[in-house]
Order: sequence, then C-alpha cells, then structure tokens
Amino acid sequence: MCSSDLRKWFGTDYGMAIYNDTTWTVYTTVNSGISDNSIKCISFDLSGNAWICTQLGGLNKFDGTTFTVYNTANSGIASNYVRGVSIDSNDVKWVCTDNGLNSFDNTTWTHWDISNSSLPINSLGCIVSETGQQRYIGTVNGGFVDMLDTAFVTYNIVNGGFPDNSVLGVVIDQVGYKWCATPAGGLIRFYGNTAYAFNLSNSTIPSESFDAIDVDS
Repeated sequence: MCSSDLRKWFGTDYGMAIYNDTTWTVYTTVNSGISDNSIKCISFDLSGNAWICTQLGGLNKFDGTTFTVYNTANSGIASNYVRGVSIDSNDVKWVCTDNGLNSFDNTTWTHWDISNSSLPINSLGCIVSETGQQRYIGTVNGGFVDMLDTAFVTYNIVNGGFPDNSVLGVVIDQVGYKWCATPAGGLIRFYGNTAYAFNLSNSTIPSESFDAIDVDS
C-alpha cells in the first residue's frame, strides 16, 4: 500500500513497516503504541491517516505520530479481529471483522451481522468502497456481497457463478470491474451480476489460490 507521499506501507506478522525508498521504519508493540504486531490490512482516509487492521488488537488509526486504538473495550467495534477496512468518499470507515461489518463515521459505530441484516455470514475477509453508497464485501465461506446503502445481495457458488465462496481480496479497476482473489477458485472478474473465473484451465495463471490483489495505474 502506498500513501499520498509515495511511501510504501507493509503489514507483516511482526509489525508494520514503512519504506520511503531509502529507509525502513518498523512499528511494533515494543517501540510504539500499535496494539498488535499481526497486521492484516492498511487503508488511508481523506486526511491521510492510516487505518490499520490487526488480528488481535482491533483497529488502529495512525496520524504519523500517534496510534489511536479502537477495540471492543473502548468502542463499538464488533471484534478485535479485523481483516479489512475501506474508506469511502464520505470518509466513513467500513470495517470487516470475524463478527460482522462495522461502519464508523468518526463519531458513531454501526454494526451489521446475520442477526440484523441479510449478510450471509459474520466472517468477513475484505471490503472495497465504490461510492459513498455502494461497497463490495468478500466473506469467508459466505460468498461475495454487494452492499447498496443498507441492502445486501450475495453471489456465491449456487446463484452467482462463483467457483469459491471465500473472497480474501477485492479491488475495483478503472473500468468498474471488481476483481476478487479467492483461495481455491482462481481470480474472479465481476461486473453487473456476472462472474468470470480465470483458472488453470482457461489461462496461464500459475495457481488458483489467491489471497490479495491490487490494480496499478
């Protein structure tokens, strides 16, 4: 992940690393206020703050100097296991956990799960915002979810042509295609309500196991 100043940010199992093309800076629980060393995802808000997902320490905001931690003890976040975060055009944070979806508008936390919405499963793997109203969610064994405002539509092996019900990474390209990384079904291109899979039988990809994806300029 690159910040607006073109520094490269890396999440590892041993802390968060930043590279400015000359020097590496590593933040861990020993030398900083970051809440966990296992980093799952990093996104940037409209002010340039980094929002950092951790495996056991909740969600961290980093302004370049100070870490602010949001966890189940001090906020409305649904779980301390945070797999993904996306910031939309309204600067709302959309947070994927193993206990459903949170939104955070810098004041109020809102929670969706299988008990109060049509989410197919609580275990969420990734999320990307297309607009302030629409976002796409990858789940762990629950399919691929299109969320428009507060309505959820799920695409999966049964109804959507997806070869895998787990999506661990999702990104939107300049055309509007949604590209999904799956752990067992290859690379999925989704548009409208149609999924097309790139796999070993129809392409030259070396594996059908993907856990992340990004789009360059």
